[in-house]
Amino acid sequence: MAAALGLAADHVLDLSASLNPLAPDVAALACLLGTWSGTGQGHYPTVEPFEYHETVVFGHVGKPSLSYRQATVNLGNDMPSHAETGYLRGFGDSRIETSAVIPSGISPFGLATSTSTR
Repeated sequence: MAAALGLAADHVLDLSASLNPLAPDVAALACLLGTWSGTGQGHYPTVEPFEYHETVVFGHVGKPSLSYRQATVNLGNDMPSHAETGYLRGFGDSRIETSAVIPSGISPFGLATSTSTR
């Protein structure tokens, strides 16, 4: 997911998470673990174009899910512009459930399938 957003990996892991073994149901998502960050541009019909910095952190505590935290800062005024937090839950058969919460109260939910290229 982070790579699809055009973010580069810093490969900084939360040490408290790395002390626990990764659950087999989310082993295919291990490549996401760590902190990812990068800059981008936003273009929407209702607002002026803007530049932002985004940070996404994936962690785990040994359960069959990865935690997910995202935050975006508008580079024009250094103010937070978006944030969300959630989980990616694995089922061990390539199915992944995603859930998140956005401060406005929206809670997106999705199902996906993981395919490995390794």
